[in-house]
Parts: sequence; structure tokens; C-alpha cells
Amino acid sequence: MGEVLQFGKRYEEIKVQDEDGKEITTLRINTSDAGTATRFRNVIKKIQAKEKAFHAQANAMQGKLPENPEIDDMMPVFDLHLQHCKDLGQDIDEMFGAGTVERMTAPNREINPDFIPDETWYADFIEMVTPVMEKLFNAHFEAVKKKYGAK
Repeated sequence: MGEVLQFGKRYEEIKVQDEDGKEITTLRINTSDAGTATRFRNVIKKIQAKEKAFHAQANAMQGKLPENPEIDDMMPVFDLHLQHCKDLGQDIDEMFGAGTVERMTAPNREINPDFIPDETWYADFIEMVTPVMEKLFNAHFEAVKKKYGAK
């Protein structure tokens, strides 16, 4: 019979609930991955840059619309907005794992299976998850410092 190693999961979990306290999904954060904090910061910076670029482009497009635009006149702006929101979803999935946005919006998808969150959804998510991530990063840093720091 061989030896058995029991190696811890090395990640933290964040339970995501709806406003009624019903669990929607669980995010897993690899706190033992040395690049997690950097990736998180980079994803936030990427999202901020995309927001700025989107609004500049959308404002320029809207400035070229007729005085009383019809829906067909506005479709290029709507299409740009749709693509922008899809891109934001890819950024979140890049950080938290494929399918994260889809799992988190499952209740919305019960109403509309093609639901795509808008930028306010992403802003709310980032605003809520950032302090949790910071807490996890700080706890991991302190644990490493306690275990390996100077004595």
C-alpha cells in the first residue's frame, strides 16, 4: 500500500446569493495562485478602459444621429452597446472562470434565455466583489507572512 498525501483545496469560495438569500452560484478564487491579485487588478483596469472607450464611441455615434432618430437609426449604437456588454462578460469569466456570468444571471435567464447583463450589472458586481477579494488577498498575505516571515 502506497503513501497518501492530502493536499488542501488551495482556493477560497465566495457564495453568491440573490436578494432573498437563495444561492445562485459559488465563485472560486485561487488565493494560492501568485498571479490572482494582479489578474484581478488588470481585469478591473481593462473593464475601466473599455467603459471609457465605449462611451466615447457611443457618444460620437449618437452625435451623428438625426434630431428625432427612429429605432433603425439607433441600431448601430445598440449593437455597439450589446457587443460592449458581451466583452465585459468575457472579462469577468476570464477572472472567475468560464460560465461565471451565465451562472450568476441564471434567474434573469429564466425570464429571457438570451439575457446579457448591461454595464450597470457589471459595475454592481465589481463594486460588491472588490472588498471581498481584497479581504481574501490580505488574509492570504498574512497567512504566508506568518508561516514564512522573519521570526
